[in-house]
Amino acid sequence: MSLGEVELNKKLANIDFSDGEILGMLKDLPDACCIFQVVTDPFGTVKDMQFLFVNEKYASLVGKSAPELVGSTFYETVSNRDEDWIRLSYQAAIMRQSVINRTYNTKYNKWFEFWAVPVYKKGFCAFIIHDVTAEKREEENRTIQNNSNRIIIECAKSMNSNDFKTGINLVLEQLGNELSAARVFVVERKEDGSVGQFYSWSHKNTGIGLPTVKIFKKFDFFGMWQRQLDEDNISIINDIKSVNEHAPEIFEKILEGIITNYMVATLRDHDRIIGYMVADNYNYEADFDIENVFETVSMFVASELSNYNLKQEIDNLR
Repeated sequence: MSLGEVELNKKLANIDFSDGEILGMLKDLPDACCIFQVVTDPFGTVKDMQFLFVNEKYASLVGKSAPELVGSTFYETVSNRDEDWIRLSYQAAIMRQSVINRTYNTKYNKWFEFWAVPVYKKGFCAFIIHDVTAEKREEENRTIQNNSNRIIIECAKSMNSNDFKTGINLVLEQLGNELSAARVFVVERKEDGSVGQFYSWSHKNTGIGLPTVKIFKKFDFFGMWQRQLDEDNISIINDIKSVNEHAPEIFEKILEGIITNYMVATLRDHDRIIGYMVADNYNYEADFDIENVFETVSMFVASELSNYNLKQEIDNLR
């Protein structure tokens, strides 16, 4: 610490703020703030907290006026309460420890950071509540973007570093694991519209008993998928019952009770559809951009499939 900082601290230590001045500072805080005296049972367990002071931002946050809150207890007046407050108030008021906690409030759909600090004497504490929703969303978006890029790069490496069949199997397995899916597969669509080659990865437990190639050949899955896709490259079906609108026979005979959700992406060679990539029973709460990753990977899978088919045609002519 520099000599100037030492002198400044000495001066600040000698300033005697009145109670009114301190409360005035708290009222002007940009964040919600309140001061409590904890209410304990005979054993010293914190059961409630009595408001001694609240600023307008805190009163607005809980939907009460400041006069309604001051003198009342936390449980009497606050409906959108967090049970962590009792634990935090005990640490701050009784144990005299400063605590920082971050929590999600379902009522407001926001993230809040709580600072609980000891004040005055044992049994008293202050809470400062800071809205960190924007910061939290930014962190989450950054994590989602980084994870999405990582998965896309890993799949691209697997596809480009191996022969087609090895590469496609590795990519389907990588996608399946990242999506926590029961199965991820690619089914080729021949020029006459019939079912071609089938490449699949299935989870050893949840991937059992799913529709087979024989089923795809018997029922018009291509037509159903195309109606769901319309002009888009990808379609996400999170409510399997909606399939009943597009293909009631497939829903009733094949999917109902077996498939809970799925995602399908078109594989194209320029304007021609050469197949579809599908993920069955996947976790749609993954920590990456599912739609972007699946669509992006499907594009270079389509390119590799097209090149592979062209190579096969050339080899057959020799």
